[in-house]
Amino acid sequence: MKWESDPEDFSPSATIVPFDPPLPLLRAPMKAGLGDRPSAGSFVLAFKDAASWRSAFRATESKILEQCELAELAGFSLARQ
Repeated sequence: MKWESDPEDFSPSATIVPFDPPLPLLRAPMKAGLGDRPSAGSFVLAFKDAASWRSAFRATESKILEQCELAELAGFSLARQ
């Protein structure tokens, strides 16, 4: 029978899928201040410090530029056809 195959097919090394550890959050919930909108709740997501904000900004900026360059290349190749 098919289900009576080699027991090695069902060993932990054959069936467990390893995952990378999760990345730490760049933003964390912080108590909302008096100037924040009360309708948004008592917590806001905020960067822990200026360095984490800069890191997120640079990563986002880099991704946007990369996507624009890819779109430009795709447009250029379509225009040349």
